[in-house]
Amino acid sequence: MSKKHRRTPAPATSAAPAAAAPAVPPLPEPRGALARGFHALALAVLVALSFALYSPSLDDRYVWDDQALVLDNQDLRQSDVAGIFRHTLGQWGGFQSDAYRPIQVLTHLIDRLLFGEGPAGAHASSILWHALAAFAVYLLWSTLSGRKAPALAAAVLFAAHPAAVESVAYISGRADTLSLLWCALSVASYVAASRRAGVLSMMLYTVSSLAMALSALSKEAGLMTPLLCLVSAWLLCGHPLGSQIVRAAAVHASPLIVYALLRSGITTDPAPAAQALALSERLLYLPKVLWDYTMLTLVPSASNLHMEYLFGPYRRAVREPGYFLFFVYAGLLSWVLWRAWSRSGPAVRAALVWTALALSPVLNLYVKINAPIAAHWLYAPLAGLCFAAVAGLEKLCGRLPAQAARRVMIVALAVPTLYLWAQTGSYAGVWSDDISLYRYTAERVPGSFRAANNLCVALQKERRYAEALACFEQLKTETSNPTVDHNLEALRQEMAASGVR
Repeated sequence: MSKKHRRTPAPATSAAPAAAAPAVPPLPEPRGALARGFHALALAVLVALSFALYSPSLDDRYVWDDQALVLDNQDLRQSDVAGIFRHTLGQWGGFQSDAYRPIQVLTHLIDRLLFGEGPAGAHASSILWHALAAFAVYLLWSTLSGRKAPALAAAVLFAAHPAAVESVAYISGRADTLSLLWCALSVASYVAASRRAGVLSMMLYTVSSLAMALSALSKEAGLMTPLLCLVSAWLLCGHPLGSQIVRAAAVHASPLIVYALLRSGITTDPAPAAQALALSERLLYLPKVLWDYTMLTLVPSASNLHMEYLFGPYRRAVREPGYFLFFVYAGLLSWVLWRAWSRSGPAVRAALVWTALALSPVLNLYVKINAPIAAHWLYAPLAGLCFAAVAGLEKLCGRLPAQAARRVMIVALAVPTLYLWAQTGSYAGVWSDDISLYRYTAERVPGSFRAANNLCVALQKERRYAEALACFEQLKTETSNPTVDHNLEALRQEMAASGVR
């Protein structure tokens, strides 16, 4: 008799495999009551940080073009709101500019009505606008990424970066701050609306439209806002590109038309055209421009933080045998950005696109401008770059054990923040008055006639006649510019009238 095949009985109990613990990000998200009040906490942190950094500016004077753009502006003196929307920045004070920024000028009017003509109130207002711009950066990336902690870390880095000094410590530089503030709110509202439906979606689209108009009327770079909205929503919301183009056009058509109508009604004579540069020459400078912007971003210091960047050094650099290394760097940078793009999620890709689009108007490619680079032109691009950097750090640290990852992440954020804080405080101190600003600039840019001449004039205005005379005489030995002879004769006449020898 054959043996019976018996089925092996299954064990009475079998342990189910343990569920893998969810990965804890190096920057954990707030929970409970903290999560509900995190927006308010972020606003408080950024306001406190901004005033801690820039509070010495409250004692600063008006500097550089503040005389022409703020003090001599007749629309401000007469509280003429209609005039503000009819005139460009170049209408008053002999200032040559066809920039149309009525929202910026309107904030100067509010400063004057609230605080009078003194600079202290205007400086406090500029600091507050910077804090609000940093908060808008936080809202932008918390909306686009769905994560609050890295968005706040990015906003802190942004608020502390010394590239913002020229937009905060210099009252007339407020255009960058205002334009970014409204642009970030417009993009955040647009993406939030694209994820919703019904009445709430329509309300958010309306907010995006209004904020886009305010951004463009604060600075011309705000005209990039519809494109930023389109690309961000396309990357994050999964809608077809064609439908996104139609939606973005519908949302932003009205503010673009209003902007065009207001711009067409200005009465200021056009400013002289920017220095002519052939496209081939501008492309030749581009690798060095990218290198200099990288240095300004990663290692800002007294060697590269100044307001006077000239084409002369770029023309000389092109003739140097080692200039090809800048092309090597441009290729390496392109490879790094491609790797970052291919390995990142939609939010980081949106941040990279934001950085590229915000930087593109100041690369002398499709818009001719009269300087190769400027520190304050990094203000808007940094809003995207800071979030991409924080997200990249999180990804690197995420490969470590949870506790180690958190410690490394904190150190990796704290060290650069403290470095940026120190550089910001140092550079902001330069903008205390004209003499400090022009002396600092003339020392770092010896080839700048404007900086050297303005230093001499500033000394003369302060009645420091001996120093002004020595300054003009030294400048006369260095240049044949007839302006020096005119200013030197005017100084001697003023000294004679004042009884000074």
